[in-house]
Amino acid sequence: MSDKIYKVVLFGKIADGFDPAEAKEKLALVFDKSEKKIEKLFKKPRPVVVRKHLTQEMAQRYKTGLDKVG
Repeated sequence: MSDKIYKVVLFGKIADGFDPAEAKEKLALVFDKSEKKIEKLFKKPRPVVVRKHLTQEMAQRYKTGLDKVG
């Protein structure tokens, strides 16, 4: 078993080909936050850690989910 811990970091950009409003709405669901709080994350001047102390499996699940929402 690996002792590595992982974190999920948002860089404040929506992936190409995704509708920004829809992506932010889905992110709010993924992270169980209000859309208003998600919008604030996108206005930060630097990357924001949104989840930390994750196993590799959990981090990969977040990455897969984030790739799907943009």
